[in-house]
Amino acid sequence: MEGAQPPAPLTGIAHEADGTTVRLRPVTEPDLSIFRRFATEPGLIGLDWAGIRDAGAPARRFAADGWLGGDDGRLIV
Repeated sequence: MEGAQPPAPLTGIAHEADGTTVRLRPVTEPDLSIFRRFATEPGLIGLDWAGIRDAGAPARRFAADGWLGGDDGRLIV
């Protein structure tokens, strides 16, 4: 549509309960370094570690949809 404004970027979501606030925000490019580490460093995750994974996958996913896809997504606390 001509003259239509693009949607505002998602700045995050805040949930408040019992005097506590939890803020969730979309993944940003600086977050990708920790995702790469999660894929290759067993000590970082502990017992939930599922083995060495493709360290480039997080960057490809971020480039594709910013980790906010129609079927799934990721937010950062």
